[in-house]
Amino acid sequence: MLRRALLCLVAVAVIYSSAGPAKASVETFGFIVNDLTGPLAGNTYEGLFSFDTSDLSFGFNGATGLLTSLDFAFNGVTYDSTTANTGEIYLVGTNDVPSDIFTIVFGNNCVAGTCSTVPFSNDWFVASDSLSYTLPSTSAAWGGDVTSFRQAMST
Repeated sequence: MLRRALLCLVAVAVIYSSAGPAKASVETFGFIVNDLTGPLAGNTYEGLFSFDTSDLSFGFNGATGLLTSLDFAFNGVTYDSTTANTGEIYLVGTNDVPSDIFTIVFGNNCVAGTCSTVPFSNDWFVASDSLSYTLPSTSAAWGGDVTSFRQAMST
């Protein structure tokens, strides 16, 4: 009986130790939004975002509040991680080390698992390599391209 209990404890320890990244690692990326369509065509916007991989599991993480920082000014409004945040991060990696390959969805109108825009509002969201936005003056939605790049080494 004692042996069975010890084996169960070892199994639980193995499961928890392989669930995701083992140490804190804040990943910071810069991003550039360009090639916009619609009324903001011709504008370029730049920003930074960070997330802590120790808060994530490999695979799908559908939740709000996953960004540890955000600095992005879009269409006259400056956003941070309290005014815009995640809908999801899909983290890829091997041997408990995250890679640069991930999917991220964040914006100013997000719920766990997704972000969206609402007609007649100043909404936007980034979905990895694209941006969607709406404006208060119309029901139309437009888009643009997003390029992201590692800004700093992991801490």
